Amino acid sequence: MGRVRCFFCLPLAPELKKEIAAWIAANRAAISGVRWVAEADLHVTLRFCGEIPQAAAQPLGDRAKNLLAERCAAPLRLTLRETGTFGRPPRVLWAGLGGDTAALERLNALIEGACRDAGLPPDGRKFSPHLTLARMDASRGFDPAALDALRPWKLAGRGWTADRTIFMRSRLTPAGPRYEPLTVCRLGTAADGA
Repeated sequence: MGRVRCFFCLPLAPELKKEIAAWIAANRAAISGVRWVAEADLHVTLRFCGEIPQAAAQPLGDRAKNLLAERCAAPLRLTLRETGTFGRPPRVLWAGLGGDTAALERLNALIEGACRDAGLPPDGRKFSPHLTLARMDASRGFDPAALDALRPWKLAGRGWTADRTIFMRSRLTPAGPRYEPLTVCRLGTAADGA
């Protein structure tokens, strides 16, 4: 049996995705060597699981769904904050998150618990809630000084209510990743009513 690459995420509200996509479109020509995130693919990653056996994917999604329902994980009100980068030289352009971040940390811990129950090794990185906007690559001509040419980020304070998590499959293709929902975990609903 094969393996699947997967992760847990929070989707964004469609109108917020459109605003972010407009900002990306306004900046697309300003920087080379950047792979911007497509509007349809914008999300907040809660836990990257890597490649797991295909037979383990559905039980993991179901375990997370049940665990979130048992713990009454409620919808979260989140907002966008300032932008920043990860790495030296920068490899990822991101927007920080504000709002109900304490509940977001608890949600991440519940997802981490479901992954641990499924036998996945612990995520070795500290959870850093953010929204990835772009990935930069020096081999594709990215110059870090070009970040100064970005148009002002005027979306700080824009918010949405995250009412579900999605356990997503990621298929890597030459055109970029393709995402496929495996399990939708509605927040604030009982397991049998979701």
